[in-house]
Amino acid sequence: MKVSETPDRTPEGPRLAHFSDIHVHLARYSFSLGDLLSKRLAGWANLRLAGRGWRFRHGEKVLRAFTQDLAESSPDHLVFSGDAGCLGNGPEFDLARKRLGDLLKRPGMAVPGNHDHLIQKAVDTLEFENRFAPWQEGTRNDTGALYPFAQRVGGWWFIAVNSSSPTRFPWDAKGRVGAGQLGRLERLLDSLDDSPRLLVTHYPALLKDGSPEWRSRRLLDLDQ
Repeated sequence: MKVSETPDRTPEGPRLAHFSDIHVHLARYSFSLGDLLSKRLAGWANLRLAGRGWRFRHGEKVLRAFTQDLAESSPDHLVFSGDAGCLGNGPEFDLARKRLGDLLKRPGMAVPGNHDHLIQKAVDTLEFENRFAPWQEGTRNDTGALYPFAQRVGGWWFIAVNSSSPTRFPWDAKGRVGAGQLGRLERLLDSLDDSPRLLVTHYPALLKDGSPEWRSRRLLDLDQ
């Protein structure tokens, strides 16, 4: 789980609590035939057989401490940049919602991670978006498209962009915004006033040491 928080309120912007990659997973999974022919099978093997689940063994305890900490503090806005689950299915998201509890009643923004949009079925059925609907509200200038959208927060514009799209091979975790969404983003930015803007997306522009993300995990159309 990745967590960051801005300093106390300043005239420059709101106080945020940002979190990502909580990777909630189930004790037992059930699979359809379609799942067995998709990346969900490889994801399950990575989780159960390759040790990824062991790495997340303290996840529930960490998330409980995090939610308790936020309940006792007062950030202006919550920002969740994705990877609620591991295999991108509804029961994982239901469990994530349960563990986040009353946080979902507070103002926030959510975008999916590559594990949330692991396969096309999860994208088409809006598994992530339906569960995190309270944090999917905002200004959109293209009907029929969920992303991008903007929220006005303390004199800033927060802009949600979906950079996660299903890929074919198990080792491929690259992201892509796509030409259609880039066009909508340009139109959305043109429609907003000149207040400061904060872009929220799952894939980082750079790692914290200033280097680009690994090639197999990079946002392909970052330059655009």
